[in-house]
Amino acid sequence: VSTRAAIEDTYGTGVAADDLHWAIFETDENGAAVGDAIFSNVEEGFFADDALENTFNVRLVKGKKYVGMFWAHANGAPYTVAWPEVTMGDVNSNDEDLDAFFNIHNFSITAGQETGEQKVELRRPFAQLNVATADTALASTAGVDIATTGVEVAGVYSSFGFKDGKVIGEATTAKFAPTAKANGKISANGKEYDHIAMNYLLVNDKKLVDV
Repeated sequence: VSTRAAIEDTYGTGVAADDLHWAIFETDENGAAVGDAIFSNVEEGFFADDALENTFNVRLVKGKKYVGMFWAHANGAPYTVAWPEVTMGDVNSNDEDLDAFFNIHNFSITAGQETGEQKVELRRPFAQLNVATADTALASTAGVDIATTGVEVAGVYSSFGFKDGKVIGEATTAKFAPTAKANGKISANGKEYDHIAMNYLLVNDKKLVDV
C-alpha cells in the first residue's frame, strides 16, 4: 500500500498520515460490498518515518471477489472510521494532521495465483482551500500583524462513504477553529503571496462554496 508524493511545500506533503485503517468485504457480481467486513484492522505507524509504502498480509479464499477499503490519517486526527464510512469531527484551521488518503480497491484471487498480491495507491478525498494575501507587510507597518487565522466554509460535508467514494449526508458549515496562521508563500499569475490559511474540505467534484 502506498500513499503521498514527496513534494516541496509547506502543506500537502502528507507525511503526517502514518496510521492505516483498512477493511475487506466480499462483493456481489457488480463489485459492491455485501454484509459486514470479513477483515478489518488499524495499522498504527504503517507509514512512519516518511515511508511511502508498506505491506500487510491477510488470508482470503481463492475464487471469491473482494473490495478493500483503505483510509490513512495522522494518529489522533479527528476522524472516526466506522466502515464503510469515515466522519470528520471538530477541526482546527491550518492543521496538517487533517490530511488523509483513501482508496477503494476491487480484486479477486484466482485459483492459479500463489500469493494474490495487490498494489493499492491511496489518494486524497479533499479539496485544499488556501488563503493568501499580498498585504501582510503593509498591514504590519500599520501595526496589524496576523497571528492566527480561522475559516468557516458553507456547503461542505463531514462524512465520506466508501460504497461509491463520495461524500455523504447533508452539506453543512464547517468551522475551522483559529490557530497559528499558515506560513510560506504561494505563487499565482506570476505574483507571490503570503500564505495565511490552509484547510482540507470534503466536497463532491467541483463545487462552489461560501468562505
